[in-house]
Amino acid sequence: MRELAVLVLFGQAIAVNAGDCEPLVQYASHATADSQYGGFYAADQATGPPTHSGVCGTNSGGSWAPSHNDQSAHTLTLSFATPVYASRIEILEHANPSHATGFVRALEVSGAQMSAEVWRSDDETECGGWLDVSLLGSHLVAEVVVHTQTDMQAWEYIDAVRLTGSPCAPSGTPVSYT
Repeated sequence: MRELAVLVLFGQAIAVNAGDCEPLVQYASHATADSQYGGFYAADQATGPPTHSGVCGTNSGGSWAPSHNDQSAHTLTLSFATPVYASRIEILEHANPSHATGFVRALEVSGAQMSAEVWRSDDETECGGWLDVSLLGSHLVAEVVVHTQTDMQAWEYIDAVRLTGSPCAPSGTPVSYT
């Protein structure tokens, strides 16, 4: 008989093989934003693998950008296909002008009837670089909310968001068996 871990997230049961507790690295599968420029700069452009990895893409589509290049606060909400006990969140940033990167102000995670701010600090990410936030793996995460605000009139771009974690509880034991 095969054992399954059953995770209940937003009222929906998700089965995970009990032996599948290895870390999973995944990119966002869905995104919404409080503001988006649209087209090649719509919220969904922040899903999937990077479009401009390793370069400073100051005016290239394939990344989320808000509707205006100003100093307003924005939120980008990203969903992931498999909820995990998150150990790492990585965000690929670009800006125009390029020295306007470092615009992420805070990160929240949500899932399994909880929501928590997990990071608030000075973002010193350079254009084309990854903001890398380590977590304890104590939150079952299905969504990440990125809070942004530039220090100057500039375009901020998020190219990709990567989530790492295990579908099993931090002890290595799945949440429950059926």
